[in-house]
Amino acid sequence: MIKKILLILILLIPNITYAEELNINLSCPQYAYPDEVITCNLSYDYVNILNAIILKYKLPKEITIDSLELSNKWLNYLNNNLGLVIYSNSKENKEIAKIKFKISKKIKPNNEYTIELINIDTSDIEYNSYILNNIKTTIKVITKEEKTTNNEIIVPNNNTKEIPNNNTKEIQNQLNKKNNTILNNDSKLKSITLSYGSINFNKDIFTYTITIPNKITNINIEAIPNNEKSKVKIEKPKKLNIGNNTITISVIAEDNSISKYILNIIREESLKETLKKEKSNKVFITIYNIRKILIIITIIIITFIIKKIIKRKI
Repeated sequence: MIKKILLILILLIPNITYAEELNINLSCPQYAYPDEVITCNLSYDYVNILNAIILKYKLPKEITIDSLELSNKWLNYLNNNLGLVIYSNSKENKEIAKIKFKISKKIKPNNEYTIELINIDTSDIEYNSYILNNIKTTIKVITKEEKTTNNEIIVPNNNTKEIPNNNTKEIQNQLNKKNNTILNNDSKLKSITLSYGSINFNKDIFTYTITIPNKITNINIEAIPNNEKSKVKIEKPKKLNIGNNTITISVIAEDNSISKYILNIIREESLKETLKKEKSNKVFITIYNIRKILIIITIIIITFIIKKIIKRKI
């Protein structure tokens, strides 16, 4: 009986460790229109296997949760419009879920809206807990007339009496300038090259995370557009701070449609700061272990006293 109690106590007290490199990715469409349901893919990149994920949603009032479709490797513990708690025992569970978001009918087109995942906490198969930074993705809302099956804006010819689009003036200007031709709408990149490190680039994935050592204080970026007529604008800090640094690469197509690629550059702490944290962690873990020992000793004493009392009664 005593052995069982001790085993339960040891299992209930989690180990405290820190993730080496763990990224949870949220990939969403770059465009949406009012009253549409969009699907975003949730996945992770980590050498170890995760067995539990907890997170909350932070959404603008114009966007709400429609549904959560877990991959067949994940099981639902709790989910609602505030967030989710899920778990998995599979060794092949990198693809987590498809999250569907509902765009309001009353949302204003030609504006950008941010979907954010916050308070992210995960654990691996050894029940080590890892707390992650928030994850953001930006979606631009356009009118239904602008969004065709291949995301092209079709400019009508001179015989068109009415232009079925809310942005009539803009399309008419395009018509006058381009003599009835279709303006290129390719606002994607062909490649991203970094002066330090590299990313597994895919033109349809718009958020990336890379970790660099503390000695790297600046990073140069070369971004080549998929179409030569598109323009590229890079916004980045002059100096990289310790921790997360967000770099935004905007690609502006000929028809003025825009895509934004986000690079999260995480600059590591100096060796001095790392050693200081490790020392603090060791102290914390020591206190935790002392607590374990005290609980075990207490249970043993209580069990011993109970046995004595039972023997006296007999």
